[in-house]
Amino acid sequence: MNIPPVDVADDEDLQWFMSIHTEAALCVIADEYNAGEHELHVRVEPLSPIEDALCRRDEVDMCELQESQMIDNMDERLGEVRASKIKTLEIFTIREYIPEHTCFLDVRRNAQILAMSAVIGHHIMRRLDDANQSYVPTGIIGDMEREFGVRITYNKAWRAKEKGLRFLRGTPEESFQKLPSYCHMLTEKNPRTIAHIELNSNNRFLYFFLVFGPSVRGFREYMRPVICVDGSHLKGQYKGTLLVATAQDANLQIYPLAWSVVDGETNASWYWFFAKLKDIVDDSNQLVFVSDRKKSIKRAITRLFPLSHHSTCIWHIEKNLIARYSSSNVIFLFKRAALAYRVSKFDQFMTHIRTIRPLMVSYLECAGISTWSRAHFVGNRYNVMTNNIAESLNSVLRQQRSFSITLLIKNITSLMQRWFYERKSASTKCSTTVTPKIDDELRKSIDVDTTLPVRNLDELVFEVGIATELCTVDLIEYWRAAYNKVFHPVGRESNWVVPQSIRSIEVLPPNIRRAPGQELKGRR
Repeated sequence: MNIPPVDVADDEDLQWFMSIHTEAALCVIADEYNAGEHELHVRVEPLSPIEDALCRRDEVDMCELQESQMIDNMDERLGEVRASKIKTLEIFTIREYIPEHTCFLDVRRNAQILAMSAVIGHHIMRRLDDANQSYVPTGIIGDMEREFGVRITYNKAWRAKEKGLRFLRGTPEESFQKLPSYCHMLTEKNPRTIAHIELNSNNRFLYFFLVFGPSVRGFREYMRPVICVDGSHLKGQYKGTLLVATAQDANLQIYPLAWSVVDGETNASWYWFFAKLKDIVDDSNQLVFVSDRKKSIKRAITRLFPLSHHSTCIWHIEKNLIARYSSSNVIFLFKRAALAYRVSKFDQFMTHIRTIRPLMVSYLECAGISTWSRAHFVGNRYNVMTNNIAESLNSVLRQQRSFSITLLIKNITSLMQRWFYERKSASTKCSTTVTPKIDDELRKSIDVDTTLPVRNLDELVFEVGIATELCTVDLIEYWRAAYNKVFHPVGRESNWVVPQSIRSIEVLPPNIRRAPGQELKGRR
């Protein structure tokens, strides 16, 4: 980067070039130049932290300079310059210069003694702002050498990244303390939004529950009563588990309903989660839950939603079968049996399995045929045979699950805002009678030349089919209506208006015991 030209006493311009280039320029204005004493008084603007560290705070040593025009008939190329700052003034005095600068870049490696990881972390923190972009230590090493001519070790680059993230996101302890204020603003801006923080007697964090008002409305009015629940590990300093409850919209997309941060997938945490979920979801014999085979989930559903039906994710059973029997033919037969609509078809596939692997049939019977077989299931789980929609949601938040708690909730809120906006826009532009994914499914399953009679039932519902096989089709209005409400942002933290009673709530991080050994992380 070119430094602004110097204004010298005799109106000649001096162009300064520095070996260190940053976004903040160093503006140099000459007040007086003494050719005999080789002394130049200049005014400078404050350096950025990275310049300040790399150039030394009180003495600028061995900076490469060039002159674009002659000064007092000197045509030599300026090389090494030694200067010192005059105390109490924003002025540097150049004490000595060597006309020819012959040092190579490697000679200046000692200057990196002040390029500490904290300084580098402060410089790179804006590049770490996007959690979905990878910025690995090797990239930091390359950027530092290219921008500043400083070579740093891999360990220093890694520590610089950790400190940069800390500068950008704050400490986990600060995040826990900020959570009540953020939740207050979130509920104030978005009516019917529920955010509940559970603390123990020592004000330490136990559980957190969040459900957005627009999600509650959309589920109650425009979704089929099938809820998938799942949990995934958090990877931050204080660990924990993120529990999610999701539904499926008219376009077969993930529709997040409720979120919770707990200590782990225990009996107590799942019971607490479902107890909070019961405040927004009514128990009925039409309600269906889909999950893996964790006993803690089944126990909580049985006690809190006695009228509902609990089904098992066939994907988890399939994984267990692969681990136990490792037979692709038998696995294929299991999937056909699980997806069969009629008991006769189910019995047919089970007979084939019994012939090939009798022990596998015993395992499937112990797993509860009525929980994984569509033909034997008491309720109506429609096309939701797995809890993959909940698993997919955890995958979407793969990087965010390493964030501190308030930042995690902020990212969840941003995700919901983006999804509601994008899907509302897509549904408004959609010109088909049914939603795009349903339209694709129909085209795959129905012969191109086939035509079916259609009869209006009301403005939004049609009856499609022949007399023996009729089905009703919800128009695309249900898809649009589910995303009709807007998620309002909480705004900048400096503009928050939070009562003192909320600000004064003390939220301490949970007590955890870190496992021995080095923590394993994916390369990002």
